[in-house]
Amino acid sequence: MDKIVYIFAFLQHNFKKIRNNLEKSHVSSKTRQLKINGQDVRWQQFIDAFDYDLNSNSLKTAHRLTKDHFHLTSSSRMRNHLAYDILGDHMCELLQNYQHDRHVNNQSAIHLIQVTTVLLKNFQNTSPIKSTDDPRLQENDCCLEFFNEWNRQIDHNTTLNKQERKKQFISDKLYFDLQSMVLGFRSYCAMLLEIFPAAGINASQSNQDKTENLFGFIRSANGPNDMPNVLEYGPAINTYVQMREYTAKHGMNCSKHRF
Repeated sequence: MDKIVYIFAFLQHNFKKIRNNLEKSHVSSKTRQLKINGQDVRWQQFIDAFDYDLNSNSLKTAHRLTKDHFHLTSSSRMRNHLAYDILGDHMCELLQNYQHDRHVNNQSAIHLIQVTTVLLKNFQNTSPIKSTDDPRLQENDCCLEFFNEWNRQIDHNTTLNKQERKKQFISDKLYFDLQSMVLGFRSYCAMLLEIFPAAGINASQSNQDKTENLFGFIRSANGPNDMPNVLEYGPAINTYVQMREYTAKHGMNCSKHRF
């Protein structure tokens, strides 16, 4: 009997990649000059909104946002929460207030953050999905359609060459991963609910943390040797099995078991 395997991109990485695409979007950038509905979406718009809130309001609107969110280093780019805050409702409110107070047009940037806010909310939701008719899956589809429509707009702009069009849209890798995330997760839910009709899928726990921990242990056990043979790999995996156990917290997508 043939088995179908569903693969979807690691959710946390995708949100960081969206933020990174935004960060690269500048007027003089050689890689990204994002444009939605003919309107520029620049990283500077986010910085300006933050600076205005910081310097003009006695009580900050977005208290969770700091300078670290906008002036990133190689290490801070790896922190999930810095990307989540930029793509969430705090940043959306900040852009809306800045647009209202300063009479600037940030509508395309606001629309993008509204879409990412929905994706964040749904994929961080701890409430289990128990049906393929769950409204969160429909909302994810609508968010993906936003990126599809954005891609179609750019492709239909025949006044630009191919390289110029690529700059106005997110990277091909990120676009593929977003499609994989939304469509793959929907298929994953449909498969599990068909096999286990009474089950519930927790989107916030659908990640590869356990696998990364396992491979991280094996890598550290073998030191600089990144190509262990069977004799080297075996003791490492046995040590992991003996010293650790895979356990699941209440509500996760798997049951407690020991290897």
